Amino acid sequence: MTMLFNGSPSPEAGNVSDRADQSPEPKPRVLALPAHLREIPTCAGIPDLFTTYCLNIGLALLFSGVFAALLYWPFGDRSFFQGGLIMLILWPLMLWMVAWMIAIFIRGIRRPGVWFQVDPDGFRYGNGISPDPTAPKARCIEWSSVAANPGLDCDVRYNTSSRVSMRPASFTFWQRAQRQSVEKYTLPKSLTSYDAEKDGIRSVRFKNRHALMVAILCGLAHQGVRFDLNTFIAAGVHPETWQKLRQPWRAATVYFSLIVVLGLVAFEIWGRDSLAFPFAVFTVSLAYYCSEGKYDFSPDLRKYPKGPVVFHIDHADEAGAGLASATAGRG
Repeated sequence: MTMLFNGSPSPEAGNVSDRADQSPEPKPRVLALPAHLREIPTCAGIPDLFTTYCLNIGLALLFSGVFAALLYWPFGDRSFFQGGLIMLILWPLMLWMVAWMIAIFIRGIRRPGVWFQVDPDGFRYGNGISPDPTAPKARCIEWSSVAANPGLDCDVRYNTSSRVSMRPASFTFWQRAQRQSVEKYTLPKSLTSYDAEKDGIRSVRFKNRHALMVAILCGLAHQGVRFDLNTFIAAGVHPETWQKLRQPWRAATVYFSLIVVLGLVAFEIWGRDSLAFPFAVFTVSLAYYCSEGKYDFSPDLRKYPKGPVVFHIDHADEAGAGLASATAGRG
């Protein structure tokens, strides 16, 4: 049976076996939390402001150069006016789009910073250099509000990003609600909640993202909820050791080297027109590896069993240590 951090059975997790008997849903694997996670750790996010500043400044300068080139285009190229009315419409539209991008990056330079805090009571995050849980856009979640959803086989899931719906990658779990039994809560994978179109790029990443993810997952695990294994893969955390997953560097190096070699062979045979396809494959593969693939193919989970996972806290070691100390004291 899954136990809460205070040793009492979780009401949601106590029904895990009942739900498994009543439906063909897979039975969760029960894992013990490591000794150092018997209490929910306290962790504060450290945003990488230097990289954020460099990225915003670099992109602002790049698009400023594009804006200057577009502005000079009608005066330096006489063929511009041969486009007629279409070109006269497209030119100011392109100028406006580039100027809009420059304004976004300038906002990121002027208003950088995000914050994220995790403690035994819950987690909070928002925008700004210093933490401010009372800010209008701050998000606060108490661990006591986290609940299981009896209608699903997993309570905590990972959702990949969607280019069609412009949905970023995120983690979802359930919490108690007033009007409904439970409601879904979505936590962005980036652990930030700013709107890039309004606020610019406030933070590229957290320097201690792994420690934050361990603290968040540990807080959820203490509530007895069931995890989909993809949640740990996306977080880069091993579900048994809770250490950082190893990345498949060797396999990735061989794969990308093979693409480069095949691209060079195609160039020698068919010329530069054949480089478009291997370049596209290389770009898409690299983007996937940097976002998802570096943990999807981790050698740590290559033969790891799939299915939902639930955690319990093993107090046997603590009880044994207490008994030993008591016996030593009587001796």
